[in-house]
Amino acid sequence: MTKVVGIFDTEAKMDDVLETIFEHDVDGDDISILRNAGAYGDSSVERSDAADMPVFPVAGQTTRNGISYAGSGAGAVAFEVSSNEIDLDDETMAFYMRKADDGATILFIDADDYDTEVLRSTMEEHNASRVDVLD
Repeated sequence: MTKVVGIFDTEAKMDDVLETIFEHDVDGDDISILRNAGAYGDSSVERSDAADMPVFPVAGQTTRNGISYAGSGAGAVAFEVSSNEIDLDDETMAFYMRKADDGATILFIDADDYDTEVLRSTMEEHNASRVDVLD
C-alpha cells in the first residue's frame, strides 16, 4: 500500500493542508494523524472534518484511553493516532514517532486510490517540512 506522509512543524499547517486534501475527495478513512498528545495538552482531535475519526493505538506501544505511550513511567511520551492504524515497519515508525516527540504533526494518507503526485505536491505547497512517498 502506498502512503504519502507529510511532516508539519505546527498543527495549524497540517489543518490547512487537510482542508485542501478533503477538497480532492480523499476519504477520512484513508487519513491517519500522529502527534505528541502531551505537546497539545488536550489529546482530543478538534478539527471538524476529523471529529469522527476513531483513535487507534500505534502498533507495539502501551495504550491507555486511546493514547499510545512509548516508554514507561515519568519518561513516557504520549502519542495520539487518529483514524487508521499506521502499518509501517518498526524502523520507519520509530522515525516518525521521534519527529512527533520533537513537536511535529505527521499526516499519513493511504494513497492507493488517489493521485500520489497531487497529494505530495499539495503537502509541499502547504509547507510540510518533509514529504515521503512510501511503497
